[in-house]
Amino acid sequence: MGKAAMCIQMLSLLNSGRVFKVSELAEALETNKRNVIEYKKEIEKAGYDIVSLSGRYGGYRLKKSDLFPVVKLSDEESTAFFNAYSYVSSRNDFLEKDALNKAVGKIASSIPPMENHNNNIYLSTSLDAKEPASALYYFLQGAITNKTVIKIQYITFGQGTMGFIVHPYQLINYKDEWYLLAWVPEKGDVFSFKFSRILSYELQNEKFTVWKYYDVKNYFTPEGFKFKKKDLFPIVFEVHEFPEAILKEKLSGINADFISKGENFFEVHCQVADSSLTVSFLLGFGGYVKVLSPDWLKERMKKQASAILANYP
Repeated sequence: MGKAAMCIQMLSLLNSGRVFKVSELAEALETNKRNVIEYKKEIEKAGYDIVSLSGRYGGYRLKKSDLFPVVKLSDEESTAFFNAYSYVSSRNDFLEKDALNKAVGKIASSIPPMENHNNNIYLSTSLDAKEPASALYYFLQGAITNKTVIKIQYITFGQGTMGFIVHPYQLINYKDEWYLLAWVPEKGDVFSFKFSRILSYELQNEKFTVWKYYDVKNYFTPEGFKFKKKDLFPIVFEVHEFPEAILKEKLSGINADFISKGENFFEVHCQVADSSLTVSFLLGFGGYVKVLSPDWLKERMKKQASAILANYP
């Protein structure tokens, strides 16, 4: 594909109005970061003003005065788009799902959000938090709109990749990360799923009804995700050889305090809700973690460590 065509594609992405990191544009255009910088220069030569924003949430954004009109889908057309995408994605005999997901992502970047997406929650540090240009977003929004059960493969703490049958309720943007709030019938409660940890997703031939006692305030506040108070218990542990950024990523969605005790050495104070999952999560740090409290959790860690050693006589 020639440079002119690539510039047009990049301009189409930027026309969504959101901020794109150079790496995101490179991935969407299937090229490298150096080429993206060159395309930016060419687009600016054509008279468009691309704003460069610095910082963690920075990137490229097309100046609002330069945004050009796009075709606006009606709610009926958007719903049809969701249904068609969801239907095709759910078929096992459709062999081009990866290409379809990329195509839907590009389409998503060029159309405005549906008006009935006001159920989404935005608590972002970025002024440009908008619907992401991703096939996953459109898939989930379609499943929520049509109340369709879905199956996801998800990277969990300590237990690796697991499959979940869920009832998708709501999408949340928190600190510039997207999450799905969904009822998990197997667990009998609502849980959050981070977009970046959802490996695959598919529709199930089943509809759901939203739990009559569901209230988002019971699971999410401006301070972050939460569990019912009666289900929480405090833990304190030390972990070393892990940078703070990695720890915060692993503990995303959990309110935690980090006390530095040296280079890549932290004492962590947090509250968790499931003791069995907590043991599995902590074991994921291997020999670099030490539980300080409570005592019963230390005993469970010892028991699990002994069981692991017994497998290697």
